[in-house]
Amino acid sequence: MRKILENMKVFDGLYKLTGEKGYPFITCGEMIKLSVLQYYGINIMPLMSESNFFYKFLEDAEKGVLSFGISTPKLCDTFNLEKSVGIGSSSFSPQAVNMMEVLLERIKNNYPVDLVIDLYYQKGRDFYYQNEHGGHSLLVYGFDDEKKELYVIDNVRGYDYYILSYEDAMELCKNIFDLGDYIKQWGYIRAFHRTDNIDTYSCNYTSQIVDMFKTGMLQQKESRLESIRLIQKLRDRYDEFMLHREFTTNINSIVYKKWSENCRMKFLYEYIGYSNEQQKCLDELISKVICTWKDIYILLNYKIIRDNVSHNYEAEKSLLDSLFDMECTYTAKLVEFL
Repeated sequence: MRKILENMKVFDGLYKLTGEKGYPFITCGEMIKLSVLQYYGINIMPLMSESNFFYKFLEDAEKGVLSFGISTPKLCDTFNLEKSVGIGSSSFSPQAVNMMEVLLERIKNNYPVDLVIDLYYQKGRDFYYQNEHGGHSLLVYGFDDEKKELYVIDNVRGYDYYILSYEDAMELCKNIFDLGDYIKQWGYIRAFHRTDNIDTYSCNYTSQIVDMFKTGMLQQKESRLESIRLIQKLRDRYDEFMLHREFTTNINSIVYKKWSENCRMKFLYEYIGYSNEQQKCLDELISKVICTWKDIYILLNYKIIRDNVSHNYEAEKSLLDSLFDMECTYTAKLVEFL
């Protein structure tokens, strides 16, 4: 048997904006939801509008503060994306021997599937493969039983369509429960389905989402500014963070998450009603922020390649000072223009 969910598309908003196929919109989880929403003909605006972007120190319960990154808290605690757009999901945590049976049954019923894998076993992952365990979501949208193949959307070499053998899929999930108890609790196979035919393109619906966005941004302004002040603390502790091997990966994630914020705002301009002058102002500010983080990333990689971690970091610290000022201005304008 062969089954493919037709018209499943890779969200290409960030690719069009950056030219980089490897950048997700926020995370792999959001990328899957964007494909699912498009598959069901649902407006992606609610997903674009539901989160804020805060800087934070990344911590481990045993190791303490490890690095620096960006979190994306919800703008409204009571907002449920799936319920809002009329989709539901069911999660499963089968033992490895039953994994393919459960997975294929969902596809047969026309349900796209979010499959969580362990990057430790996925070839092509330079940082993770045979080096570091980490959960990652890919989207399964079809299979061919005769060829023993799954059709998936993933970002091994950039977000695109891939073919994954049954054997390789089993390998990627063979020790999935070792990632943590949350896998058993929430499941590593998550199937999506349509529950209600909600008109997510209607003026009434989009107006409600815009109101949620505006209210959340206004209410969280001070919290966002407080998170931006962490850039100053990163500056003061930069020498310390240079010693963590995750630091390069975390700075790269800041780059694509700031690109995600830029992508989100470009999408929302037409709904929120920013003037052309306001759009240009915001675009120029966020572009400077992104370019500055990229400069830090380039300097970081250069010094690691040259094994020069004892070098002074005045250039990077100067860039962080500039980032702090730019981010404060961007947030102020973002809220002021609302």
